[in-house]
Amino acid sequence: MELNSDSELVVFQLTGRYRVKKDTLQPLFQKVKELSARFESFKVRHIPREQNSEADALANKAYE
Repeated sequence: MELNSDSELVVFQLTGRYRVKKDTLQPLFQKVKELSARFESFKVRHIPREQNSEADALANKAYE
């Protein structure tokens, strides 16, 4: 399984480079870690927003 995200913060938190500081995000972080452990492999990759225009456009459309 591969997770691609344009959020550098999220990628760094999931890979352990940064710690999750906000208490409100801890349960979500733990749930992602729990679910990701179910996969044979799990990889998180940062995709710069400039290289992810299609996904960014879809996300913006969802907010309309």
